[in-house]
Amino acid sequence: MYQYGNSKFRLLMDQKTRHAPHRLPLHVEISEMLAREIQAGILFEGTKLAPERAMAESLRVSVGTLRKALLDLEEKGLLERIHGSGNYVRSALWLL
Repeated sequence: MYQYGNSKFRLLMDQKTRHAPHRLPLHVEISEMLAREIQAGILFEGTKLAPERAMAESLRVSVGTLRKALLDLEEKGLLERIHGSGNYVRSALWLL
């Protein structure tokens, strides 16, 4: 299971300008960051993500914000969400 703890993203989350008007919505920043990790092979096909509550806590965001980000990734075909089982990375080969 992938335990999320990217220090670069934590720095992003700690910045005081997080809610500045020129920034993207937080769920978009999270989904783009996870998409980059999938593309880079940090998160590979079949990887089970940490539970939503644990990921949200680690990223210091609400579960609702995280769920929006995960839904974005599911709609892009990068994640498979299985009710009662978890969130799994799908292949990102089509992105290359």
